[in-house]
Amino acid sequence: MAGNALELVSADPGRAAEHARRALELARCHGDLLAQSMAHRALGLAARELGDLDTALRALSTAIRVAAEAGLDVPAGQARMSRAFVLLSQGRITDALRDAEASAVNLRGLDRARLLAQRGLILQRAGRLDDALAVYAAAMPLLRRHRDRLWEGRLRNNRAVLYAYQGSSRLAKADIARAERLFEELGLPRALAGARWNLGFVEARRGDIPAALASLDAASEAYRRAKMPVGLLLVDQCDVLLAAGLVAEARQVAITAVAELSAHRQSADLAEAHLMLARAELADGAPAAARRTAATAQRSFTRQQRPSWAAVARHVGLRSAWADGERSPALLRSALGTASRLDAAGWAAAALDTRLMAARMAIDLGRLDVAQAQLSTAARARRSPHLDLQAQAWHALALLRRQAGDRRGAYAAVSAGLDAADQRRALLGATELRVHVAGQVEELADLGITLAIAEGAAAQVLCSTERHRAATMRMRPLRPPRDPALAGLLARLKAAARQAEEALLADTPSRELDVRRSALEQQVRRRIRYAAGAPGGRPWSALDEHGLAEALGDRVLVEYLECAGDLHAVVLRAGECSLHRLGPVGPVALEVESLRFAWRRLLTGHGSAASLRAAQELAAAAGARLDAALMLPLAPLTGNRPLVVVPTGFLQSLPWPVIPSCASRALTVAPSAATWLAARNASRDRAGRGDQAARRVTLIAGPGLPGSNPELDAVAALYPAADVLTGQAATVGAALRALDGADVVHVAAHGRFRADNAMFSSLVLADGPLSVYDLEGLRQAPRVIMLTACDSALSPVLPGDEMTGLVAALLAMGTSTVIAALLPVPDPVIGSLALGWHREAGSGRAPAEALLAVRAQARETGPLAHVTASALACLGYGG
Repeated sequence: MAGNALELVSADPGRAAEHARRALELARCHGDLLAQSMAHRALGLAARELGDLDTALRALSTAIRVAAEAGLDVPAGQARMSRAFVLLSQGRITDALRDAEASAVNLRGLDRARLLAQRGLILQRAGRLDDALAVYAAAMPLLRRHRDRLWEGRLRNNRAVLYAYQGSSRLAKADIARAERLFEELGLPRALAGARWNLGFVEARRGDIPAALASLDAASEAYRRAKMPVGLLLVDQCDVLLAAGLVAEARQVAITAVAELSAHRQSADLAEAHLMLARAELADGAPAAARRTAATAQRSFTRQQRPSWAAVARHVGLRSAWADGERSPALLRSALGTASRLDAAGWAAAALDTRLMAARMAIDLGRLDVAQAQLSTAARARRSPHLDLQAQAWHALALLRRQAGDRRGAYAAVSAGLDAADQRRALLGATELRVHVAGQVEELADLGITLAIAEGAAAQVLCSTERHRAATMRMRPLRPPRDPALAGLLARLKAAARQAEEALLADTPSRELDVRRSALEQQVRRRIRYAAGAPGGRPWSALDEHGLAEALGDRVLVEYLECAGDLHAVVLRAGECSLHRLGPVGPVALEVESLRFAWRRLLTGHGSAASLRAAQELAAAAGARLDAALMLPLAPLTGNRPLVVVPTGFLQSLPWPVIPSCASRALTVAPSAATWLAARNASRDRAGRGDQAARRVTLIAGPGLPGSNPELDAVAALYPAADVLTGQAATVGAALRALDGADVVHVAAHGRFRADNAMFSSLVLADGPLSVYDLEGLRQAPRVIMLTACDSALSPVLPGDEMTGLVAALLAMGTSTVIAALLPVPDPVIGSLALGWHREAGSGRAPAEALLAVRAQARETGPLAHVTASALACLGYGG
C-alpha cells in the first residue's frame, strides 16, 4: 500500500497522502519498518507537491531515520534523495548536495539514475550549469535503459530550462516536446502543466512573448485548478510581463509571488521572487525600493551559496543605484566586477547591460579608456540571435563610435538598434505589447536625437525623431485568428459593462459588478496578447523629406520633441527645415495642465460665477504663455499658413485652437509626420476610387444622451442615403458592420477614456461598450469619422510618443481623418457644432478648414459654443 502511495504522488498528491497515512497505520500494526519508511517518504513527497516544505522535511527525515535504524540502506538512500529536493527548495544548497552525495553510496541501477537526475537539478538551481549538464548527460542513458518515462520526462523538463539559460532554444524546445509526450502517455496532467510552464519560460527566453504568455497562462490555470502552489510560476510570469513592457502588472504579480512563497517558506524560490520584484520596481520608476529589494535577494543567494544568482541580484542593485543618480568610482568598480562574474556564469543579457551601464558611468567619470573597453566587449553581441541583446549591443557600438568622433557611424548603429526593436515589435500582434517596445529602446532613440541636435542638423533631427515616433501606428493590429474564446469573453465583458453602467445610472453602483468586469477585462487582455506577429514585419523606410515637403504644399509642419529636459521644434516650410530650442519642458507641461483644468471647468460649468470667471482668466493666461513658449518663437516661419502639428507626449492632450496663434487657422494634429503622410495618401486613394454620390455614410447614436437623436436627425438630413443606427438597433455588432469600409461616419455617444488601460476606452452603445479591441477587428476602417464623445481623442503618454485609445486605433487601422474631443463636451452645444462641420465638409471644404469655419461660427454664437469648438481636434489628415 505504501508503494501505491508513492506511485500516486505525481498524479494526485492529496490522495497519495491519504493512502500513505493508511499505509503507515497498517505498517505500524505489523511492525513493518520498510513500509513505515516508504509511507513517511510518500507523505513527505506529497507535502512537497502541495507546497508544505516544513511538513515534507519532517516526514522525509523520519523516513530516513526509520530506514537507517532498520539497516535498510536503499530505502534510506531513496528518502535522502527526496529530502535533497526539499532542502533545495528551502535554499539549503549545501545540505541538499550533502544528502545527494550520501544517497549515492547506497543507490544502484534505476535509483542511482534518478539520484543523478535530481543532483543535476540541484546543481542547476545553484547556478552551476555546466556541472548540471554533465550530470544530466550521465543520467539520461540510464533512465532510458530502465524505460523510466516519468523520470526521463522530469529530467528533460528541467534540462530545457538550463538550455534556455544558455541560449540553446532549439535544444530546450526539443526537450520540452519530448517531456510533454511522455507525460501525456503516462496520463499526468499536473506534470504536463509543469512542462507547459517551462515552455513558457523557454519561449520568453527566445523572445516570443505571445507564445510565452499563452503557455504560462495555460499552466497557471491548470495549477490553480489542481490547487497547486503557483509562486514560482508567478515569478516567470513577471519576467515575461517585464519583457513585454507591462511594468505595473509585472510589479503586482511579483508582489503576489513574494507573498505566496513567503507563506510556504520556499526560500530558494523566494530569493528569485525578490530578484524579480526588484527588477519590476526598477522598471516602474522606483529605484530606491528596487535597490533595497535587490539587496535582500543578494543576501539570500549568498546565504544559499548561489554565487551566480547573487551576481544577477547585484546587477539589479547596481542598475538601481545608477537610476537613482549615483555616479562613483566604487559603483564603477562593482559594475566591472559584476559584469565579469555574470559573463562567467552565462548570464549574457545581464552582463551586457552591466557593461553598457559601466561604460556610460566611466564616461561620466572621465575614465574613457575603461568606457572604450566595456563598449567594445558589449558591441560584440550585435550578432546575437536575440533581438533585445542586438539592440543593446548596437547601443554600445553607437556610444563607442560617438566617443571616437564617428557621428555617421554612430547614427548607423542607432538605426540598426532601432531596426532590431522594429523586428521585435513585428513579432508581437497585440497593440498593448507593441507600444511598450519603444520604452525598451528609449535611451538608444534619444542618443540618435542628441547626436542630431548637437550637429544642428534640422533634417537629421526630424528623421531621427520620426524613426522612433509612434512606430506601432505603422503596423496594423493583429488578433488571434478565429478565436471563439475571445469572442465569448468580449460578449461577456460587454454585458458586464452594460450592467455596471445601468447600476451607476440608477445610483446603485455594485462592487460585485465592478469586480466581475475587471476580471473579464484581464481575461480579454491575456487572450489578445496571444496574437503573434510576423517575423520581419514592415521594414522602416527613412522619411522622404522631399516627398513630405511636396505633400505639405503651403502648409507648415511643426514637430515638437523632448531632449535632455528641453523642448525643441523642427519646422518644415516650403522644403526648408529648421531647428528651434524652445526651453525647458517643465514649465510648459505645467501650463498645459493649467489650461486643461481651466477649460474643463468652463466646459462643465462646475462652480460659482466667480470661479468660472477665474477659470476663464486662468485659461487666457495659460493660453498666452503657451503661445509664447510654443508658437510665437516660430511665427516668422509659420505666418498665417495652415499647420500640421506633431506634438510630443505631454502636448498630445493640448487643445491647440485655445492658443491665440492657432485659433484662426486650419490646424491638423498628427501622431507623426509619417502617419500624416500615410493618412493623406490613403485619403486620396480612397477618395479617388468612388464618386461623391456613391459614398457610404454611417450615423450612430448611443443611449443616455438626450440630444443624440436630434443631433443625428439633423446630420442625417445632409446624407439622405446614410445608414442610421439609433435606439436598440445601435448595438456594437451592428455598429461594427456599418463602420467597416464606410466613407463618412458620425457617432454621437457617451465616451469613456480609460487612463489605466486605453485599450478599454470605449463608446457606449445600446448593448454595451464598443472598445478599441472591437475597432481593431475591422477589415477596413472608415475613411473619415467624427466622434462627439467626451475625451475621445485622448491617449496616455507613452515612451516613443506611442499612442493608444480610440483615435490611435482608427488611425492605425487606416482611417484618414478623425474629428474628436480632447475634453468633455456639453451635449446641448456639440450637436449644432457637429452639424456645422458636416455641412462645411459636405460643401467641399477640407476637414481642418471645415473645423476652422465651425470655430469661427461658434465665436459668434456664444462663449460656451466657442469653448466647446476649441476642444475639438482634427487628427490624422486635415486636407
